[in-house]
Amino acid sequence: MINSHEETEKRNKQLQRLVELSVTLNSTLDLDALLQLITATATELLDCEAASILLYDERQSRLYFAAATGSDPRKLAEIPVPIDGSLAGTIFRTNQSIILNNVEQDPRHYTMVSDQVRFQVRSLVGVPMLIKDRVIGVLEGVNKRNGDFAEQDEAILSVTASHAATAINNARLFRDAERRAQYLEAVRDINNAVLNNLELQLTLPQILSHVRARLEVDAADVLLLDHHLNALTFAAGLGFRTNALNQVILRLGEGIAGRVAMEKKIVNIPDINTAGDIFTRGPLLKNEEFAAYHAAPLIIKGDVKGVLEVFHRAPIGADYDWLAFFQALAEQTAIAIDSATLFTDLQRSNADLKLAYDATILGWSHALDLRDKETEGHTQRVTRMSVQLAQVYGLSEEAITHIRRGALLHDMGKMGVPDAVLHKPSQLTDEEWLQMRRHPQYAYEMLEEIDYLRPALDIPYCHHEKWDGTGYPRKLKGEEIPLAARLFAVVDVWDALYYDRPYRKGWTLDRTLEYIREQSGKHFDPSVVEVFLRVIRDIM
Repeated sequence: MINSHEETEKRNKQLQRLVELSVTLNSTLDLDALLQLITATATELLDCEAASILLYDERQSRLYFAAATGSDPRKLAEIPVPIDGSLAGTIFRTNQSIILNNVEQDPRHYTMVSDQVRFQVRSLVGVPMLIKDRVIGVLEGVNKRNGDFAEQDEAILSVTASHAATAINNARLFRDAERRAQYLEAVRDINNAVLNNLELQLTLPQILSHVRARLEVDAADVLLLDHHLNALTFAAGLGFRTNALNQVILRLGEGIAGRVAMEKKIVNIPDINTAGDIFTRGPLLKNEEFAAYHAAPLIIKGDVKGVLEVFHRAPIGADYDWLAFFQALAEQTAIAIDSATLFTDLQRSNADLKLAYDATILGWSHALDLRDKETEGHTQRVTRMSVQLAQVYGLSEEAITHIRRGALLHDMGKMGVPDAVLHKPSQLTDEEWLQMRRHPQYAYEMLEEIDYLRPALDIPYCHHEKWDGTGYPRKLKGEEIPLAARLFAVVDVWDALYYDRPYRKGWTLDRTLEYIREQSGKHFDPSVVEVFLRVIRDIM
């Protein structure tokens, strides 16, 4: 028998412990640690053998074990606790506490739960956990052999449950806010990965790195849908011990990933070993020792782009929030893949368009050579030398591209010069020279309306201008002449003098160089001549 003094002392210690618990709970926002603290304290306060917390899952309309003294919460979470037909369910539904000192005789006793916690329950006290009149779960204390519970135990447990419910609610709010922040951070990181590099093969590993870190999984991969094969093919992976999956090709509907792509639904497998034959890549993963597997379709505007898979070598506490986060990351990954794919397609289209344009330019250039046989081969030579000179001059790749196109089209305007003038074997009259000298203007008028070629117009339009202002068609002077035209003018004259023409033999190297040097500051930009003379033997 416990005398009144001992009873009072016990209650005082309980009250003191409750005060300490309240302070500790208010400073703890880690939900898992909080749940363990509550069950440990409840066990201590009731001087019972175990305590447990069951929380209500609104999405699945069921109770689940969130924590229990001395038990693995991950295993407990798998135990179904029906709202109807269980002691915890009765407490939850009625919002009424229960004290039972003969649990095994109650039809609502759930032996399966008792088996999981590895002992038969003899006595139980359970109270509802409330937040603003809303029951969020149940707090229980149990004994497996000796010891009955009294009303005082129920009162102590009710006070504990009240503090616990508030703390759990705060921790949940904090966790939700933290997860939202993590999601937004993950979205930002994935978006940055895409913006920094739109090459899919470089972007996917970065995305998978964020997926692994955010979901805390051991490995992840992306399988992309190949529409030509109508199958999923391995695109990228991180965290695998071998390269066994790299050559995987899964037809739609084949295996779990194939089913995910075909049905457009997430698949979660907590234990791969129990998946059976459906996990067709099981042998390929033999050395990976994966325990859990999750896969989500990558969908954009209703179209499946592929499948995101994550693997873990231990069971995952994949609750609703984790799965929602997984799905959100899959959606963001799909957006990233779509963006990178669109960029790649755009690059390919632009490349094809450039090839088509360049082929057209080469065709025009060839047509000019055929029309003006006196300068056959001239266009190809001056184009090559102009590009090399521009490279030495340190111009950008973009500028050099325009110089190449301009050089190929430098005599495009001669298409407007009559054959009688262009092919006249004797000296041209003044009127004929006027016609010939109009070919830069003709080139400008022919090409100016083509946006793609407008940056290349400097050479066709200005390559006959002279540094001293005596050139044509606009008598530009000095740096009024575009640099591309100044570079090309030296090369053009060099080629015209050095190589044979039908009406004369080409000059010697020394004589040609001497003329170029003499025309520095007159016909040519002195700085261009200086560079040209320094590198001519290298670019010939």
